[in-house]
Amino acid sequence: MRTSRMITLLAVALAGAILAAPLAGCQGSTKRGSVYNIKPDRRIEAYMPGALERVHKTALEVVRDDFAYSIRREAVDAREGVIEARTARDESVRVDTYIAGGSVTRIEVKVGMLGDVQAARDILSAIEARLKQ
Repeated sequence: MRTSRMITLLAVALAGAILAAPLAGCQGSTKRGSVYNIKPDRRIEAYMPGALERVHKTALEVVRDDFAYSIRREAVDAREGVIEARTARDESVRVDTYIAGGSVTRIEVKVGMLGDVQAARDILSAIEARLKQ
């Protein structure tokens, strides 16, 4: 019993690594042209124009108002911010914001345990659209 369970866990881990490998390090761009990178854990990372507080507040509005996700935790300080939310299907949504210098903020978005890249792109595009209004 233990051996079969261990083999199953190894198979799942291997499948996850195989699925994530082709995306790790890839780049793309949002509908409005912001370039993003896909990290090995399938987080999307991008740099947005604007001070940390403004980008973080915009991200919170997008996650809460545009996508109607349930906010579980939100905090921001002088250097970084975090938003943790849940979808209707109880998948995790995490948006991290970091000061990147001057009036530029680094933002990372991850949806779900395995990283739903399309959902993260949609959130990033909505944040970008609100920032450009």
